[in-house]
Amino acid sequence: VGFSVSKSAVSVSESGSTETFTVVLDSQPSSDVVIGVVSGDAGEATVSPSGVSALTFTSSNWATAQTVTVTGVADGLDDGNQDATLTLSVKDDASDNAFDSLADQTVTATVTDID
Repeated sequence: VGFSVSKSAVSVSESGSTETFTVVLDSQPSSDVVIGVVSGDAGEATVSPSGVSALTFTSSNWATAQTVTVTGVADGLDDGNQDATLTLSVKDDASDNAFDSLADQTVTATVTDID
């Protein structure tokens, strides 16, 4: 029981460039598994899909990787390159109980400053 993230780090620019990573379950669930994807700093980087119910895996699509797109956000500040932590977590109340205790995983988005 687990889920795998294809990258631990991505790089984007405040110019709006994007990079992707994928998420897949490590084993077949007996019911749906919902994974939330949120940016710790949406003023630097956004994710799509996003929110507490971003990705839904079923007993039929569990082995098919789902793509998350990270987009750099122009903040208008000369603040140098910034890191935003993207957190992926199982939504316990909407997921197969066997997956509830899984630890959150993170991806670091490095955002290149253009100001």
